[in-house]
Amino acid sequence: MSSLRNIPCPCGSGRKYKKCCLKNDETLAAQTRRKQQAQQASERQQAVELQAGIDELTDLSNQANDLIREQKWEQAFSTCAELQERFPDEIDADERFSEYYRGTNDPVNELKHLRNLQRKCEEFPEGFDPEWLEELQENITRLEKVHGGT
Repeated sequence: MSSLRNIPCPCGSGRKYKKCCLKNDETLAAQTRRKQQAQQASERQQAVELQAGIDELTDLSNQANDLIREQKWEQAFSTCAELQERFPDEIDADERFSEYYRGTNDPVNELKHLRNLQRKCEEFPEGFDPEWLEELQENITRLEKVHGGT
């Protein structure tokens, strides 16, 4: 860099680079570095927050699943409702609610949540296991045969 300091300034002023544009270029470079560092810090923070959200979703979904398995229906329903409230765009609440209604022998509401689940899955079909999607469709078809188009 020291050899560049003594060359004629690229701006065409006729002065040496060190006496003309060097300070501005260094300031600009420092600003660019600070912006890049801030952007990287922001991206790291977003990744941490995203992972925390995923962990919360997973924990709450697993909690609902455990309560359903243990047939703790009131707590299971509350947990499913919380899951739906906190993560409305995710499939977990509809999946857990369908399991809840299957367990409480309410096929009409089970079907409603399976259809919601199917609609959400259709938006991103590549994100789901094809066998699971097929099983979902089979459950919907089974319930529709028994309970019609309700």
